[in-house]
Amino acid sequence: MLELDDTRYVKKKRKKGGKPEMNNRYRDMKKRLVNGVEIGVIAIENQEAVDYTMPLRIMEYDCLEYRKQVEQIRRDKARKLVEQNQPYSDWDIRLAEEDKINPVQTICLYHGADEWIGPESLKDMVNFKAVPLGWEEKFHDYGMTLFCANRVQDFSMFKTELGQLLQAIACTGDSDKLEALFKEEAYSHLERETAEAIAIMTDADTLLQKMDEYEEAGGYDMCKGMDDWAKKEQEKGKIEGKIEGKIEGKIEAILQNIQTLMKKMKITAEEAMETLDVPVEERAEYLAKL
Repeated sequence: MLELDDTRYVKKKRKKGGKPEMNNRYRDMKKRLVNGVEIGVIAIENQEAVDYTMPLRIMEYDCLEYRKQVEQIRRDKARKLVEQNQPYSDWDIRLAEEDKINPVQTICLYHGADEWIGPESLKDMVNFKAVPLGWEEKFHDYGMTLFCANRVQDFSMFKTELGQLLQAIACTGDSDKLEALFKEEAYSHLERETAEAIAIMTDADTLLQKMDEYEEAGGYDMCKGMDDWAKKEQEKGKIEGKIEGKIEGKIEAILQNIQTLMKKMKITAEEAMETLDVPVEERAEYLAKL
């Protein structure tokens, strides 16, 4: 029942010179819910980090969608009048009692590693401390539908491979958990779209680059790609370890040089670092280690 829909909203505004300027806004994903006739709009906003303006953002997107529907109704009325060769004004194409707009449902899909601690409605963003008593009770709130991947306990409730995707996202950053997960039967015959989404959302670039190698008759086998990904992670860890070791060795050598100059030349740490041309922004770090 879902069909892809245009995610762009165009807002017109005029500059000082009178020329119109277009200001485009984009949703992450938007689909029409169709059952014979269009009956609604479902949209997704993907979040990897907590956004403390999320309820306001969603309210703005929803208002743009409702405004778009209102303008479409007005255009349809205007077109009919033109076809009938009838002149019309803004008053003639206004919404009437029988004109209705379709409901909009926006879901914030949060897949970050940390717990969502941001607001979940417009009211959560508002400071009521400085206003008269009673304002909070009469405030017209605007809530949002928040879905946190890291709060899901039972992934079997999903009827599609969205369950496998969300479960993999919940294991992001833990190679042992991912390795164990990809060995499960459910990850041995995924659709390519799901396998690619898992590789992207879990930062498993190696899996994404070699996706064609994991294709089998029943789909894509993530377990086959796990060995390549694990080897890549090990190599990455070794390289990072070597780089970190070199940095630590350099810091230790500079510290020893500072101490030697201070002792032999009877100078302060600042004067020693000045002699060694230690960058000013790094000096506090060396002072803390002396």
